[in-house]
Amino acid sequence: MISSDPRKETWESGNYSNVAEQSILPSELLCEAVDLRAGELVLDVACGTGVTSISAARRQARVTGVDFSSNSLATARKRAEFEQIEITFQEANAEALPFEDASFDVVLSTFGAQFVGDQHAAASELIRVCRPGGRIGLTNWTPGPYFGHFFKLMADYAPKKMQKSPTPEKPGVLWGTEERLHELFGNDVEYRQMSERISRTRSRSVDQWVSGITGNLGPAITILQQIDEERQRAFISDLRDLAASNNTVPGPDLLLESRYLEVVLVRR
Repeated sequence: MISSDPRKETWESGNYSNVAEQSILPSELLCEAVDLRAGELVLDVACGTGVTSISAARRQARVTGVDFSSNSLATARKRAEFEQIEITFQEANAEALPFEDASFDVVLSTFGAQFVGDQHAAASELIRVCRPGGRIGLTNWTPGPYFGHFFKLMADYAPKKMQKSPTPEKPGVLWGTEERLHELFGNDVEYRQMSERISRTRSRSVDQWVSGITGNLGPAITILQQIDEERQRAFISDLRDLAASNNTVPGPDLLLESRYLEVVLVRR
């Protein structure tokens, strides 16, 4: 078990069963991008509720998924059991993975590794546990609309005690840029592919989207618990404005488009 960690408590306060569908298509595309082969040993880092782990296991890989959120792992196990897919899930921190060097043929992380506290430590761990010649596949939100703006809004309202990154000037959303990836992974990898893709989020209304964020996303829940009522109202109002201003369709429903970077690295 992982010792008490404010970030762990923040993420465990959420319910990601209701938001994980946003990762389904990117996970499937990522498994194809890394040319996943049957029988390969795969590690899914910051696996959340197991969407990418299941995508990899469907391709007959031997998969281990790790996350530091125990409730997300419980959901991941239920999903794998329902699909009758064999996956090993265990609690672990992406900044200190409990595996030997070069243990895996493929290391994946879908919108996960970019949210760690110590980004350099996480990048080093992704490289360390991947065998030479193995692949590292990532999907990372970019700094642009709408997710980049959402990330900034969250950071603006987060109390100081939530901001634990050793490099606050380099927010996790910069993992969605080639420049930041070169800073983190250096010359230890070959940069085989970096492709910008679009993810779409659909809701029946702006209010439904806001309720989903404030009711299910751990960081949003924690922010609301730790700020006063005036700031709570302002936070919710700004979330509404963000969604409405980025809505790409007319009418009462909501369609948000966000860019992410699909990355394939090969360990040298």
